[in-house]
Amino acid sequence: MPGVFDMTTRGLFIDGTQTDASGGAESSVRDPATGQEIARVARASAADVDRAVTVAHRRFQEGVWRSAPVRERRDVLRRIAEAVDAEMLKNLDLLSEVEVAKDRELLQRLRFWERFRLLERLRYLEEEEKK
Repeated sequence: MPGVFDMTTRGLFIDGTQTDASGGAESSVRDPATGQEIARVARASAADVDRAVTVAHRRFQEGVWRSAPVRERRDVLRRIAEAVDAEMLKNLDLLSEVEVAKDRELLQRLRFWERFRLLERLRYLEEEEKK
């Protein structure tokens, strides 16, 4: 699927910032159908994980989220879900292409089952006509 994927490099998201892994390690993300590299992602070290956990714990202890009223936390989570949903809808075609690229046989299987279901319906109607 040439041109579908934009080659990107993604870092770690720690303390609200995208950053490289401390050791500079990266992993390749490959299209399973073609083996082509479609992205690179930072590979966290144990130190990176410790730093992320420490920052998250400190932010939680600062109490902004923890002390917020339940209704406010619920509203924030709902807005996040709506933003994710909107982003997914915006990229639905790309997401569909990614899913198909992950499994090239998907369309063939879907087509097979649609034909199979059509044949079942036709046979059912044929039997009904015999009654």
